[in-house]
Amino acid sequence: MPSAGLAALCRQVEVCLYSDVRAVGTWLQSHWGVRYSRSGLTQLLHRLGFSYKLTTPVPCEADPVRQAAFLAEQLRPLLEEAEAGQAVVYFADAAHPTHNTRSTRVWTRTGQPRPLPTVSGRERVNLNADLNAHCPTQVHLHETDCVNVQRTKVLYEKLLAAHPCDKPIYVVCDNARYYKNKALTA
Repeated sequence: MPSAGLAALCRQVEVCLYSDVRAVGTWLQSHWGVRYSRSGLTQLLHRLGFSYKLTTPVPCEADPVRQAAFLAEQLRPLLEEAEAGQAVVYFADAAHPTHNTRSTRVWTRTGQPRPLPTVSGRERVNLNADLNAHCPTQVHLHETDCVNVQRTKVLYEKLLAAHPCDKPIYVVCDNARYYKNKALTA
């Protein structure tokens, strides 16, 4: 294989997570027309300075510039409106506590950790909740087998029942699909 192909292979393995050497072989064949046996490709990856080891779990990071803009342009005005008694603001999020977060083995540079953003595992409890921004002791919690639009609607109906007045109710949430849904917004 030409040195350009070897360099491309190194970049590809550093950028993409490959948990199986066969997937690396598929990439090589489709991009460079080169076929390797499993053992041959394993030996090549070792010669190029890669090893097969566990990933290193790390939390995902947020964009501080976008967070500051959201705080100044959207959240502060809503909180001021709530403090003046003209609206109600809730913070909503779902939590999926688990005790079984597991890393997997992938091909990576020898001696270098391979970060893997972690979210959750399979064995978990699903909680969907809203917390009143002005009165943080007011929490609406819904424990469910699955957090989806229908279950979030049940939670939002609790909010409507708790605030039957004409004030608008704002819910600050992340971009999970079960929060950003046309049926739920209606």
